[in-house]
Amino acid sequence: MYDILFVSDSISRSIERAKLLARAFKIKAIASGGLTQSVADDASIIVFDQILSARETVFQIREYLDADRKVAVYYSPGDHHEQKQAEALTGAVLLSRAENARHTLSTLYELFADMQGKRAMATPAGPEMNRVRRAFNDINLAAMLGAPPPITKVTWAAGAINAAIKRHGLDGVLETINAYHSHTTRHSLLVAAVCADFGYRLSLDDRALDVITSGGIVHDIGKTAIPLQILDKPGKLTAEEMDVVRRHPEAGVAMLKKAENFDERLLAITRDHHEMLDGSGYPNGKMAQDIPEEIRVMTICDIFAALVEDRAYKAAMPVETAHGILQGMGSKLDQKLFKEFKSKPGRETGGFAKVKSQAAQ
Repeated sequence: MYDILFVSDSISRSIERAKLLARAFKIKAIASGGLTQSVADDASIIVFDQILSARETVFQIREYLDADRKVAVYYSPGDHHEQKQAEALTGAVLLSRAENARHTLSTLYELFADMQGKRAMATPAGPEMNRVRRAFNDINLAAMLGAPPPITKVTWAAGAINAAIKRHGLDGVLETINAYHSHTTRHSLLVAAVCADFGYRLSLDDRALDVITSGGIVHDIGKTAIPLQILDKPGKLTAEEMDVVRRHPEAGVAMLKKAENFDERLLAITRDHHEMLDGSGYPNGKMAQDIPEEIRVMTICDIFAALVEDRAYKAAMPVETAHGILQGMGSKLDQKLFKEFKSKPGRETGGFAKVKSQAAQ
């Protein structure tokens, strides 16, 4: 299943737009002559990048406009006839070729949100977490496009997640997270929610709680620079691909440093969340004495979240099995902290099994 089926009558003319979308979405690009209903059914959204002056092109697009399918159409605003043709495609979302990359990606992110909106908004934490999702998308888009990430949105989103955990419990928040399409969104918000829940159970003060929840939001921001075909690869990564993945902590720090006065503790969490107490982690092989508590908390929550998530290439692990793996990591993790993590479950525990990959369904 693809996020976007990109249909073009000239791949060479469309290649830069296709590359832009491929940075944020799992896409399949095809020539217009290869479009069939069965091909279309394998994608969440169809994006047409065709010259609209030909009547047969407009008729083809209309075939795929229905209530259950989202369609977006590129047009050139300087071409009056093409713009009129685009505006006549009732139900299609229009993408101007003159718009900047941020606007285009934001529009498509919101299309996905609209598709899942009823399901997410129907959950107890839906309205609150939907605002968090929007803030997270803005943070990631800024990083992806080389702009300074908005610090105020990171801080606000962390506070909103903390409040939602307190109000709805971990399961209530996970029920909403499950409705989101993007794995990056689901994973980062899941980690942030697990951090917030654990932070409450550790009786952290408000500032420390904000730091670890904010860390959950931005810890993987460097992955916005990694091609999705590597992140979502169903098989084992090659040595070269693994090397690319292992660069994401330092890439994330470089992205966050574009914002002035970014909290040094969040930079440390982003850089060091894959470090292990025995020196076997990356990127710098740090030892226990150089890894503070907030990073130890983040590492436990991040590994746990990755284990209990369902991905396109793996099934979700039961909570008890994930606990066993974390315990089996021994001196790599802070086992005293893990004992607290394991022995103080939140109000409910079933939510982890609900964190499903939409791509796997």
